[in-house]
Amino acid sequence: MNKHLIAVFLSIATVICLNLPLALSQEEGVVEVNSIYGEITSIDQQESVVIIRQLENKESDLYKDTAIYLDNLTAIEKDYETIGLNDLKIGDYADVEYKVAENGRKTATYVLIVAE
Repeated sequence: MNKHLIAVFLSIATVICLNLPLALSQEEGVVEVNSIYGEITSIDQQESVVIIRQLENKESDLYKDTAIYLDNLTAIEKDYETIGLNDLKIGDYADVEYKVAENGRKTATYVLIVAE
């Protein structure tokens, strides 16, 4: 009897835990963070936007360009040091975490410049 109760309890707990991330992602005010890795191919200092070219399909060698906006809350790091938008260079490789606004605009929360 105890083993049956434990099995039922574990089954219920598993279902609850598996559904928890889905419920949290649908809450108002919860921001989903996405990530992208690729080469910086363009930098617009005035608009605070960089274009990241990422490999979309290895088999066909297909690349996709994504515009990522930076704001005053975006943290940018290189070699364990904080840097600014002016320090970014075309050809740098970046690992970027970003959020997507309702209008589709992608704004970076964190940018890590990495050695390729």
